[in-house]
Amino acid sequence: MFFKKNPSAQISKSGKGYLLLASVLCLVTGFLVYQALDMAIPKISVLVTTRELKPGDVITKENLSVVKVPKASVPSDRVTGLDEVLNKHSKTYVAAGDPIRKVHVAEIDGGGNVAARLNLVGKNTLAVALPPESVLGLVLDIGDRLDIIGVVEQPQDKITKGKRIVLGAPVVYVPQKIIEKEQKKDESVIVALTPEQAEKVALAMVKGKLVAAINPIGGDLPATAGITLDRVLE
Repeated sequence: MFFKKNPSAQISKSGKGYLLLASVLCLVTGFLVYQALDMAIPKISVLVTTRELKPGDVITKENLSVVKVPKASVPSDRVTGLDEVLNKHSKTYVAAGDPIRKVHVAEIDGGGNVAARLNLVGKNTLAVALPPESVLGLVLDIGDRLDIIGVVEQPQDKITKGKRIVLGAPVVYVPQKIIEKEQKKDESVIVALTPEQAEKVALAMVKGKLVAAINPIGGDLPATAGITLDRVLE
C-alpha cells in the first residue's frame, strides 16, 4: 500500500529551513554591524591594572597592561606613560582592569630637586626641614606622608599638651643615609607644608618638641583633639 506524502509536513520542514537560514543571516548581520561600529568608534591605548592595587602598593610592570578602549570612556587624567607610574606607590584602591589615573598614584618621586617636587605637591607649599630627632628611627622615602605631632608646654596653664598639628605632610627630601637606615643626628628630612602649617611647626620647634609618624599613603586618619599629661595614663 502506498501512502501519500502530507503536503503540510513538507511545508513545515521547508519553514524550519527558512527560519534557520534567517537566524544565521541575522547573526552574521549583527556581527558585521558590531564590527563596523567598533571600527568607527575612536579608541586609544591606556594603562590598566592586572590586579587590585591597595594604598601603598608599589606599581610594577607586572601590575600593568596596555589595552585599547573607546576614547570617550577614558578619564581625562589618565596616565599616558610607564615612566609616570613605574615603581611609584598606589595612593588609593584601584580595581583590577581599571585605567590608571593620576589621582591613583603617589604624586612625589625622587626625580628633580626639592623645588620641582614642591610644584608637584601644590603651588602654595613651603619646604620645611624637620629636626633630625623628630624622625629618628623612621625608614623613609620620598613620597611618604608624615603626621607631625607637636608637644608644647603652656606655662600659664602649667599644662604640657601633645597634638597632631599637621596631617599627611608629603616628604620631598630624604638624606641618603636615612634611606640606607644609617641616619646621623645632623641630617634633616624635608616636608612640604602650607604656610599655616609651616608657622605651626616653626612655633612648636622653638617652644616645644616635634615627633613625626608615618601616615599610610592614602590613609585619611581623623584629626584629634590632642592630649595632656593628666590623660596619658587614662
